[in-house]
Amino acid sequence: AMISYDTGENVAESLERLQDISPDARNRARMMYLKALLHIRADDYPSALETAQALRDEYPENKDHWAFLAELANVTKNYKRAENITREALEQWPEDISLMYSLSMSLSSQKKNNQAIRLLEDVLLLDESNNMATNALAYTLAEEKRDLPRALSLARKALSRDPENASILDTLAWVYYRMGSYDDAWKNIKLCVAKGVEDPVIW
Repeated sequence: AMISYDTGENVAESLERLQDISPDARNRARMMYLKALLHIRADDYPSALETAQALRDEYPENKDHWAFLAELANVTKNYKRAENITREALEQWPEDISLMYSLSMSLSSQKKNNQAIRLLEDVLLLDESNNMATNALAYTLAEEKRDLPRALSLARKALSRDPENASILDTLAWVYYRMGSYDDAWKNIKLCVAKGVEDPVIW
């Protein structure tokens, strides 16, 4: 099954083998996680989500299972479900940065940008060097047309740490656009798409 996931070959056969995982299997949690990944490989996100839900329900003490379930909910655009999962998880792990970031993404996707901004600020208070949060905060501030000079500073800081990151170039272009600096926006969005991005929002 692991080879099938890595190579993309015999995915259906491997999923068949993982259909009935013994409740007593020593590596049951790992096999359930792999089963969810194989469903993703097969572009069967509803089944992946169902498997991830079962994994979280059986092993609720493992924070990674909560994060995986929330990520899948976000990917499948079940943003409210993702929000509820991460909020419940944060009751157990109240200052977990990855969960806080995940929640901010769920909120942002629901246009709850004020709440998302507060969460991203909290993430950066806990970890000033978190580049995903730095970039996300810059983008969300630009979305809100709020404190654009700070958004620009954050985007530049994120890019200085990861100059080849297309998502950060997109953020920088968006900040410039919101500021009315169209030449700079155009230059950076061209650099972004030159990296071969497929995101229709960026295009």
